[in-house]
Amino acid sequence: MAMHENHVPPSPLTAQNTRNAPGRPSERVVCALLFVCSFSLYNSNLREISEDDTIATRFLPVSLVTEFDLTLDEFLFLYEGRDKPPYYLARVNGHYVSTSPIMPAILASPFYAPVLATGMIKRGGVDFFYDVSFLSKVVASVFAAASVVLVFVTLRRLTALKPSLVFTVAYAFGTNTWAVSSQGMWQHAPAQLFLALTVCLLLQSASRPSLVAWAGLSAGLALACRPAAIVFVVVLIAYVLHKRTKAAPFFILLFLVPMVPVAAYNLHYFGALQGGYGKLTSEHVRLGQIAHPWSGSFFAGLAGHLFSPNRGLFVFTPFTLFAFVGMASAWRRQVDPLFRYLSLAILLTLAVGCKFFSWWAGWSFGPRYLTDVLPALCLFLVFVDGLTDMRRLALPFGVTVVFSICVQAIGAFCYPSGWNWSPENVDLRPNRLWDWRDTELRRCLERGVRPTFFGEKAEAHLEQSLRQFGAGNFAEAKREAQIALRLRPHNPQSHNALGNACLRLGQVHEARDAYET
Repeated sequence: MAMHENHVPPSPLTAQNTRNAPGRPSERVVCALLFVCSFSLYNSNLREISEDDTIATRFLPVSLVTEFDLTLDEFLFLYEGRDKPPYYLARVNGHYVSTSPIMPAILASPFYAPVLATGMIKRGGVDFFYDVSFLSKVVASVFAAASVVLVFVTLRRLTALKPSLVFTVAYAFGTNTWAVSSQGMWQHAPAQLFLALTVCLLLQSASRPSLVAWAGLSAGLALACRPAAIVFVVVLIAYVLHKRTKAAPFFILLFLVPMVPVAAYNLHYFGALQGGYGKLTSEHVRLGQIAHPWSGSFFAGLAGHLFSPNRGLFVFTPFTLFAFVGMASAWRRQVDPLFRYLSLAILLTLAVGCKFFSWWAGWSFGPRYLTDVLPALCLFLVFVDGLTDMRRLALPFGVTVVFSICVQAIGAFCYPSGWNWSPENVDLRPNRLWDWRDTELRRCLERGVRPTFFGEKAEAHLEQSLRQFGAGNFAEAKREAQIALRLRPHNPQSHNALGNACLRLGQVHEARDAYET
């Protein structure tokens, strides 16, 4: 059968065909190449991109590896000098803890351990914050790249190699998996990974029922990483209870393995199953000056999620239009029931998100709140008539994929542009989300490529040099300016800072060299 697999691609229309699995060595090589290429491109911008939401999750693995605890007390710079803890921290029983889910940090810890053990990142100093932040981005890109491989493996059970590769590339580089999930320690990357794994295992369970139990563990990890994925996970649980009845107890049992300790942690520190989400939500409510976080207009949220020039899915990722067409087609055909449940999971996630008052996800790039459903959504491309044969719809689909990839590249290399906070904070003036003349993408293109990780560190050292100079610590000011120049040579400001420090130290020749360079 393997000899003819590329000539007679399995149809995605029946559950029986999901038993055709990619197992040839050549396809394992494809999986490896997809991971390496995705990981490499995700890190090609050489910088971390996220917001303050991720700060606690960036540093919690350091505490887990070095202090063997789940508190952030040792990172004084996160809370010192503030009247109250920032929204991403809570002070409980004399300790500072993260208000974000702890599972992403736990999963990241094995990646942090060797880096910290070898001394590649040193505690204290200007570099520490930037080094840890960049490490967190590398870990997030590992999770995101792994989700790419799982999407490909699942697609190969449904269609031929060529369309599987095309759809996987669209998912990997034409969605927020690139510009958001892989760029920082958001909850999205691990959630996408484990939701993709859950779907993959459930699809394979048609021929291997024992995999249902492991799908339960994966679903539990997804929810532990991203509590907002609860709607999606509940629909998958309903599928298992309805269609995999005999294996359902084992699914539930392993589902509880990650959920029980996380629930215990949340109850201990926050007195609520949702953990610190309550504080995050209350911060949203306070900022938006509303009575309830679910008081948003459904239709305004729906229009925004799909068509807003600054957040819309069909604006940032237009090829997903084909996926929704495939979703409708799946209901008209004899397909594995799993896909009907997946379509419900996607639509219900969208519907619930539409009611959230800040459906635009604060300061972020594109439709961030829809990121978690992307692995499942891209699977529906196989049900679009004329798409899997790459003929009739090849041109329009190809155009939308190329456009989507260009948008993500803009996000990866040029975001943030300042659009979210200038001229007004978008959280306070959400009508800006519908401004077609002043868009995030346009601002990003006008501002150009953002500084790399090394450039950001250079700016931090230059700032530290100027601060030390102002305090009269000229030797330290010189040292910081030299570090800034090593990170970003030929920067006039750093040369001036070095020259000024040398003059104050009486090092006239060195000062002249610094000024003249």
